[in-house]
Parts: sequence; C-alpha cells; structure tokens
Amino acid sequence: MAKGKFPLKIGEVMARVVIEHIGYACEKIEVAGSVRRKKPRIGDIELVCVPVKLGNGVSLLDEALAKWLATSDRVRTGSKWGPKARQLELYADQLDAWVQVELYITTPEQWGYILAFRTGPKEFNMKWLTQEIKGGVLPDDYYFEGGWLFRNGRRVPTPNESDIFALIGGWIPPEDRNPQILQAVRRQRLWRGR
Repeated sequence: MAKGKFPLKIGEVMARVVIEHIGYACEKIEVAGSVRRKKPRIGDIELVCVPVKLGNGVSLLDEALAKWLATSDRVRTGSKWGPKARQLELYADQLDAWVQVELYITTPEQWGYILAFRTGPKEFNMKWLTQEIKGGVLPDDYYFEGGWLFRNGRRVPTPNESDIFALIGGWIPPEDRNPQILQAVRRQRLWRGR
C-alpha cells in the first residue's frame, strides 16, 4: 500500500481508471472524499455508485468488477467486500505502490445523502448530521439513520445532494466543506431566529 499521502493529480487519474472499467455498470458513479474536495494530498480514492441491477440479486457492477479482477494484474480486492462497500487496491506506477480504492454502493433514493457523507470531511459531516438542538445545523425534526434521512419518523428520499444542503442553508461546494462554514450557517440561523 502507498505509504502516506500522495498528490491529488495521481488520485484523479486513478479515479478515472476505475470509472473507465466499471462506469458502464452503474446508473451513477461519482468521485467522493478528498479527491472531490480537491485536497492537494490524498490518502485513498473514494467513489459512490448506483449499480445497474440485472435481477436475481445480481448487478452489472458485480460482473464488471469480476471481469476487471480476472483480466488485470493492476487491481486486486481489498479487505472489505460487501453489499454496501467494496474495497479495491489499484497499482500506481507513479508511486510504485498499491492505492486503496473505496467503492460505496447505494440506491437512487439515498444517492444525495451517501455522496455528501462520503465526500466529507468527517468534522463537516458531524455538524450537518447533528440536529440544531444538539449543536449541529440539521433542523430538529430531521435525523439520519442507516443511510436514510427521516423527518418525524418517515423516510425522506435524497436523490440529490442539493436535497441535503437545502435543509442546512444552501449549497456548499465540496472544496469549501469544513466545520467552520457550518458554524457560520448555524450562527446566521440563530441570529435570524430560525
């Protein structure tokens, strides 16, 4: 595995390689994590996808991954391999090392939440996932559980990231996501009396 962090440009190229190999097997696929936030140095590559379903519990993604793993010595499975997350290791010539790739699998109804959550960073997530009454920015009648947004006990689909950000004060570009910006949103709401 790559020791420490590596340049964003290498991560962007490697993310494109993953998308080239499995993108056709997904209804949606997008880069998340520190690559999406455009951090100059990153530690891994994260992607979120909605696989194309073939029926009988099989997805086209399963077939695409099996084919890629069987035909390339530049990719191998990592330690996680389940219905919601798959871990791959991709060989990076520029680093002479294997790089971890996290592939998070979701549904169209959960896409917005999962993409926002997996884009992070962790400190930002902790603020927007927390209700206002507990010091966060999420309206008090909403909460998250098991990858779903709930309002007053009912599931609320989040097919777009904008569905999440509409609740917390408006769109925040990935590269600007930090807990300080959410503190400013919270102060503005308190000032307005919301």
